[in-house]
Amino acid sequence: MLLDIDMPMGHKELFCSLSTVALGFAALFYILNANLGGLATFVLSVVLLCACGLILQKLHAIEGQWGLLMLRTKAGLGRIDALAKKHPEVWNMLTDFGLVFGYGLLAYFLIDNDKKKPLRKPTIILLSIISLLLTVLFISPYIFPLAGTVISGLDVGGVSVQAKAAASIFPFFALLSFAMLIVGGLTLTTIVSIVTYGLHILTKLTSSIVFGTGEIANTPSGAFFLVPGRNLPLFEGIIALALLLVVHEAAHGVLSRVAKIKLKSAGLVLFGFLPVGAFVDPDENELRKSSRSAQLRVMVAGSTANILTAILSFLVLLGFVIGTSQFRPDALKVVSGALPEGTYVYSINGIGAKELQTTKFAPSQKLVISTEKGIINTEANKVGEVGVSYLYLKNSQYLASVFPPEFAFLKFVFNVLALLFVLNFLVGTVNLLPLPMFDGYHIVSIAIDNKNIVLAIMAVVGVAFVSNFLPSLFK
Repeated sequence: MLLDIDMPMGHKELFCSLSTVALGFAALFYILNANLGGLATFVLSVVLLCACGLILQKLHAIEGQWGLLMLRTKAGLGRIDALAKKHPEVWNMLTDFGLVFGYGLLAYFLIDNDKKKPLRKPTIILLSIISLLLTVLFISPYIFPLAGTVISGLDVGGVSVQAKAAASIFPFFALLSFAMLIVGGLTLTTIVSIVTYGLHILTKLTSSIVFGTGEIANTPSGAFFLVPGRNLPLFEGIIALALLLVVHEAAHGVLSRVAKIKLKSAGLVLFGFLPVGAFVDPDENELRKSSRSAQLRVMVAGSTANILTAILSFLVLLGFVIGTSQFRPDALKVVSGALPEGTYVYSINGIGAKELQTTKFAPSQKLVISTEKGIINTEANKVGEVGVSYLYLKNSQYLASVFPPEFAFLKFVFNVLALLFVLNFLVGTVNLLPLPMFDGYHIVSIAIDNKNIVLAIMAVVGVAFVSNFLPSLFK
């Protein structure tokens, strides 16, 4: 059913809708902050959102099922059409760039060569591979440190366990990672990381169930859900996720129109009252009848837009950090010891970072440590030391959202830019995985004719992907 979003509603329906959303939001906030345990929190949240969605669906006859609602509209389709008509060749080249980013040299077999420009395919692939390597070497190392700054409760130290698990299986993991990146792009590298860490988690789970070791409870999760107000800053998280979805779906729409595929509608997906997605709805018959290259470009467009947005956001964030360095204190970065590796220490008992390098405390003295993650209360060891090794950093040498209260707006801007970078890169990459709910599944289905191979790949990646969430259920 096509919902006219601008259609006026009766006062009764409006009151019931607002009440449902208000009460649902309050209940969800309570559940997320009630320390009920991972499994209970997840189940209760899903049940609540499903119930709210069913109520809203009943009130307004919105298309949906199981609490998922699809708000359809034709507004904005004209703008998408206008964008597609401007420089269609540029849009095609950008998505070819995205195919190489996602699938490395394998994209050679996915990109159609232009007979009028026979050097186009090798040129695009070469430039894209160089861009991919530069991005991985100089931009991606900031993803998880920044994620740890703006995503609360994220075990940044635990993220490296994926790489360590993979390295333990493959002796030459660094060299292998480089080769995988060139041959299979971000997708192959991500799949290997997810599968190897999934095996690591399943080993810990088996040990916990069979031998009662409880190791699974101490194993960091390899994947996590993002909820504004829970582990994302509320307003900054909503802004970043909204922009991410708009960019992603608009790109699908633009490339559909470049391929002359009709768009039937566009809209927003809600789970209960929470926005969880956006969509454009191309004509399925026209999409299936289009060329393989056109289908691939439409499917990869969303991830391409997200990755390009991530790179642009990082460059803007870098300029912002340099321009606001005078508003951030110096820091000591923890290299090893009693505090989590990578923690930024700004002061201990009011003593600044520079002076801390030569400061001694009394044995067993109480310590109040100010970090980018908040205050840590501990005590000195028996010889008056904190028990960590530091690396001193001037205020312009690190990325951290620490500003004095009078410059809270700068922290807000930092959080938005950091989330735009982190979320666009992660979502753009994960969306290329060959799983049914992601565009990567359609890309693999288009590229590989043998559906048994597609199903086998999907099964392996699917089990590994779900396994990466399992430790959070035992916390």
